[in-house]
Amino acid sequence: VIVPYRTLYKLLDNVSDDVFNDIVKESAKLMEWFFSVSRARGGSKSLKRFIDLLSLWLPDARIEVVEHNNGKRLIVSSPNQGMRATILTNNIVHTALKAYGMNVVKSEYSPGLIVIDIR
Repeated sequence: VIVPYRTLYKLLDNVSDDVFNDIVKESAKLMEWFFSVSRARGGSKSLKRFIDLLSLWLPDARIEVVEHNNGKRLIVSSPNQGMRATILTNNIVHTALKAYGMNVVKSEYSPGLIVIDIR
């Protein structure tokens, strides 16, 4: 199902906490499956490939990687996201990183911005 992101953000802001938590849980299951399969199927397991795959799931987000403290810093930003959309996105990114075999060292987020240090 394809839903325009602004509509999705409005829906996320207006559902109950229970429904929102269910959306987060189900999204995590889907991300774990997708990125585990992507990793297992072979081919490049590079950070660039990970970003390309993640971009499919987060089309309105800007995803950047920069060098930081002997590792990499993943920056995911979307000025259109409110807090609930950011929480969902943060969960998606963390689940995808883990399923793809990457380690999160540090993470923080605020509405529309997620910063994750990975190794």
